[in-house]
Amino acid sequence: MPRSCAVDEARTQVASREVEGRRLCSAVRARQTGVLLDTFVHDLRYAVRSLLQRPGFALAVVVTLALGIGVNTGMFSIVYGILLRPLPYADADRLLLIEAERDYTGSQRPVPIYFSWADLDAWRAPKSFASVVFYATDVGVISGPGVRAPLEFATTTSGFFSTLRAEFLLGRPLGPADDGTAAMVISEHLWRGAFGSAVDIIGRRVQLSSRRGDGSQRAAWHRVPFTIVGVAASSLQFPTPAIDGWTDADYVRTLEPRCCSLLPLVRLKDGENSA
Repeated sequence: MPRSCAVDEARTQVASREVEGRRLCSAVRARQTGVLLDTFVHDLRYAVRSLLQRPGFALAVVVTLALGIGVNTGMFSIVYGILLRPLPYADADRLLLIEAERDYTGSQRPVPIYFSWADLDAWRAPKSFASVVFYATDVGVISGPGVRAPLEFATTTSGFFSTLRAEFLLGRPLGPADDGTAAMVISEHLWRGAFGSAVDIIGRRVQLSSRRGDGSQRAAWHRVPFTIVGVAASSLQFPTPAIDGWTDADYVRTLEPRCCSLLPLVRLKDGENSA
């Protein structure tokens, strides 16, 4: 037999054995799959029969599984909401919320420390800060034609909204032109709720009261109406999700000279870190 023919025959035999090997492997896999499926069906039937014979035990198992899944889901939702979910602001990793506490003799827990207007220049000095603003919270009532609602609001210094890079649905944020004026921004939540999503909300004048200060200072809030200049998107939930309004700190100081107990909010420059 010629050498070339012998080589071809050998190749044919090898190829034939490879095909047979593949077929055998496929048959083994199919058999294993069938065995596993039969075993699963058998076990499932056995489990169902056992549970039907002991309904009390079956109910306890189902309730335990449901509680376990529910608790784990709830815990994950809480952890994600508090620790893992990113803040809804641009470059949120550059933002720093600074709080301080002090221990006093006889105090059961540390006492929060707030800052006064005299401290502001010192906070603006660090070169690693792209911007630093200050805020304080207050509680009052907002009222106008057909509108009266309790309001949690924040008193903020100039640059507050640009530091957060907040988004707006209508109007504009408070800016340098509003320093010392009775201008305010309201939240999307307040706009849709108390004001019924009024399209003419920008420029509308409202009365705003405060629970801070003495009687004469509270009365001063009613002398000049506040003008709504913007509606912030629902993503703005600072300092807390309950805040529905923001006012200018310079103007509030004309109503309350001793205002306010402030906290700083910092945006770091690119390349700087919180360490």
